[in-house]
Amino acid sequence: MVARLFLLRHNGNEFPLEYDTDDGFEVLKFQVFSLTSIPPDEQQIVIEEGNLLVTEASDLAAVSDKLCLLSVQDVPPEAPVAVAGEAGMSDEELARLLQAEEEALYLQQLQASGSRREFEERVRTYVPQVLLYEDPVRQEASRKTVPVDEIEEKSLVSLAKEGSFKPSKDEKDHTFLLELLFWFKRSFRWVNLPPCDSCGGETRNQGMGTPLASEIQYGASRVEIYSWNKKLNYLIAISKDGVYDVTKRYTRKWHEVLSRRTITTEAVVSTVLSDITKECRSDYSSEVMSMLEHRDRTEVEELETNVYLQDDASLSLPGRQSGAKEWRIARSELGSDEKNSLSSSSCPIRKCFDDHVTRIYTAFSLLLLHLSEQGTSNSEAVQILEAVGRLLLDLKTSSFKQRKAFLDSSGSPFFKEIVPTISTVLDAMSLKGVILPDHRLSVSLSGDPIQTALALPVASDVVEEIIDKKFYSSNSADNSLLCFSKFNRISSGTVLASGEELPFGIATSAFDGISKSKWEEPNGARGCWLLYKTVDGKMTDLEEYELMSANDAPERDPADWILEGSADGGCSWFTLDTQRSQQFDERFQRKTYKIKTRISSNAFRFRFLRVRDSDKQSRFQIGGIDLFGQVI
Repeated sequence: MVARLFLLRHNGNEFPLEYDTDDGFEVLKFQVFSLTSIPPDEQQIVIEEGNLLVTEASDLAAVSDKLCLLSVQDVPPEAPVAVAGEAGMSDEELARLLQAEEEALYLQQLQASGSRREFEERVRTYVPQVLLYEDPVRQEASRKTVPVDEIEEKSLVSLAKEGSFKPSKDEKDHTFLLELLFWFKRSFRWVNLPPCDSCGGETRNQGMGTPLASEIQYGASRVEIYSWNKKLNYLIAISKDGVYDVTKRYTRKWHEVLSRRTITTEAVVSTVLSDITKECRSDYSSEVMSMLEHRDRTEVEELETNVYLQDDASLSLPGRQSGAKEWRIARSELGSDEKNSLSSSSCPIRKCFDDHVTRIYTAFSLLLLHLSEQGTSNSEAVQILEAVGRLLLDLKTSSFKQRKAFLDSSGSPFFKEIVPTISTVLDAMSLKGVILPDHRLSVSLSGDPIQTALALPVASDVVEEIIDKKFYSSNSADNSLLCFSKFNRISSGTVLASGEELPFGIATSAFDGISKSKWEEPNGARGCWLLYKTVDGKMTDLEEYELMSANDAPERDPADWILEGSADGGCSWFTLDTQRSQQFDERFQRKTYKIKTRISSNAFRFRFLRVRDSDKQSRFQIGGIDLFGQVI
């Protein structure tokens, strides 16, 4: 037994992974799945030093502790592409696999006793435990641990970013479930070698044990002491509606798993699960039974199909062929599928719902302009901005449906004078303020709470940026407060990109004004593009643009790019700006680029040619893109 601590990198994140190497490669992949949500059969785990692929034959006790996980879409462009047939593999490969299954099934029939008793006892033991989750008292206790209000807000905001401000109930429910899953994955982590309850130190595998009294109280019958079973054989899913054999969902090597399923025959397994399922559904109406039986048939067909998919992590999946055909033709981008070329995109056209970002930038620019004109000292300006920052924090932590907070004057003699300007900031976030007799400003919702939920993180980032980046000087006479002058930001356009990372790295994330979000192009390190069309094709005189570095992975920052404009919606292009060997020294760093040659345009295209370190990874990312200009 060798217990090791690996450091797994995936999508710019690092995951500490404590692992007993005796448990084998298959268990390792399931552990990685719990951390990253990448299914085991879609994983490629490589050693960072030398880029060597980790397989079942690798010595996990001797390999480097620095690993990198690649999913299907992360496979480098030079990786071989598997040629898949209708069933996911060639007829010859499928025939060999089916023959291997027949042989494994025959061997199983020879080795298995055929008795149902042992298998049925194992399954039935867990059914009552699962049904405990249907207890209304336990369900209510569980719900109290879930931040429902926060998850609902995130789900509605995600819909609003796609333009759905009045979603249907089905849309709300679906998105809420997705956000709930994301919350669950962030809140609960895999534990392989838990720390000692007494000293907090490292523990060791001790095999199986007898449950403690406190564990028996909650239904424990067998206790696994800090270890997993080494090989997958049976994976039975249990719900209030029945029990299901879902082993095939977790393997592409069904013939190998069959050779280990020796408790009983497959026929007995099917009969036992069917009998228990009928018992679970004994009180169901005919309508519910019909729905469940249809679902069962669909799931069985899916499992039978998926088990014969190509077992090749380098499989290249086709992108979605979406987006307005007329637009693609007009831009001469309807043609070959060469990766990252200007003639292909697997992304849909997305609309930027970012008008609130423009209003917030303008409102804070007006606030700083007012402070500068009033001769406000830097310390006084910081005091005011910090008070606004506290107000925004109080609003963010309050219920999104009933937001309310107070802004205190903090003894500032300029407070009453700047209230009208602060009201402009509040209005940009669908908020309103009323001065109370005690000289506090009471702030509450004035419109759609989702508009406020969209705007609050943007405004908070702006305040933090103004203070942290010191958009002011010790000499108030130099009007340095005007350094955050962000008027005439272009918004509400449509965006198309060469590629994007779902669900959080989509192209419009570059325009949402939130520093922690970003556009990610999985294969853009050596070339990718993003096209922006103005709303209603309005001609715009672009004056400058800003790029902001993303939250992590400096090696993915853009280094070389060309910005082009078009006066005819993308039929022809001209160069507006070219940049080489650019470097962002900090995370969330903004860089402003002036347009020297101004030509009126209604479409803009960024051609990012190279990232900071294109030799060591394949991804491109940018935290923010802001375009500033005058509509003509």
